[in-house]
Amino acid sequence: KLQASKMFKSEMRTSFKFEHCWEIMRSNAKWCTQQLTKPGPSKKEKPADGIVLDTKGKQGSAEEKQENQGDNGVERPEEGRKKCKENAKKALDQKRVIGFLSSFQSTLEKQNAFNQEELELKKEKERKEFELMQEDLALKRKAHESREETRKKKAMLEERRDDERILAINVETQTPALREYYELLQKRILKKWKEDATSGNDSENSSGTG
Repeated sequence: KLQASKMFKSEMRTSFKFEHCWEIMRSNAKWCTQQLTKPGPSKKEKPADGIVLDTKGKQGSAEEKQENQGDNGVERPEEGRKKCKENAKKALDQKRVIGFLSSFQSTLEKQNAFNQEELELKKEKERKEFELMQEDLALKRKAHESREETRKKKAMLEERRDDERILAINVETQTPALREYYELLQKRILKKWKEDATSGNDSENSSGTG
């Protein structure tokens, strides 16, 4: 340790400021294993208690030093940095997916609500149209029945007038053949009137005649 500090001060012209970090990491089994599995020093490198120096007396560029160190100034493996980046990217992707799914679900719910409202409005419109159609059919049926009733009354009135005209004929002044014919018609008319009076239709026909 003392020898390494002297070598560092001699090469770098400054004291080693990370001795407390070295004290922590030297007892870390993972860090020690990584140091042992590193390839041997090149011609330009000279190890000294875990501190690597090149022949020019430099400890790497400032960018490399900052990139290879964590928040507490302790060097961390390249795989750890990649894993951290992958986790951050995965978390960001998951966040984007969740955001998209939430937005899609919200849009789908709004669309379903809109479709349901449209369906209810369509049903209400069809119901009103059906009611109007039923009312229109009822009015047309009533008008048809009224016209039919008027037609029947008119036909009955004309028939009554024809019957009255036949009954008013004096058969005594007719030829034998016509006399026999009108007498037969008059008997049929009187029989029909009697039947109508029995069924109650006579009063209705009389009011129509008046």
